[in-house]
Amino acid sequence: MHQSASLFRISSVVRKDFEQLVSKIKTPKVPDGLFEGIMVAIQKERKLMILRKKIAMFSVGAFVSIIAFIPVLRLVSLKISESGFSQYFSLIFSDFKLVLSYWQSFSAALLESFPIINFTLLLAIVLMLLGSLKYLTKNLKAMTLAMRH
Repeated sequence: MHQSASLFRISSVVRKDFEQLVSKIKTPKVPDGLFEGIMVAIQKERKLMILRKKIAMFSVGAFVSIIAFIPVLRLVSLKISESGFSQYFSLIFSDFKLVLSYWQSFSAALLESFPIINFTLLLAIVLMLLGSLKYLTKNLKAMTLAMRH
């Protein structure tokens, strides 16, 4: 007998024993709704991941707008004092009769001295902050509800 023939016989016996062993193993019964449950869990995790990304994005937006608010507010107050708007505006409270008698000229001077570009920038930053906070709270609420269920 050849040396490799005995090895061949041993491998065929082992293979038959392995096949008999595997055939005796009962496959577990898959519970009803397992696939649907797994798919629902995957969808829930996807929604949570999207919510986490949105929360991160709106948090960064709120942080940036808070950081930008202070320098822009200082810039607006500086431009208001440089343009003389505050002096014109104070006339309303100090000499209201004079303002009423020259209201058209006073209104024109008040509007011309108002730093509209800087104030628009300040308003844009405030709106960005409020919008970021709105969507941040909305997504935080959705995330807490999604995590409960």
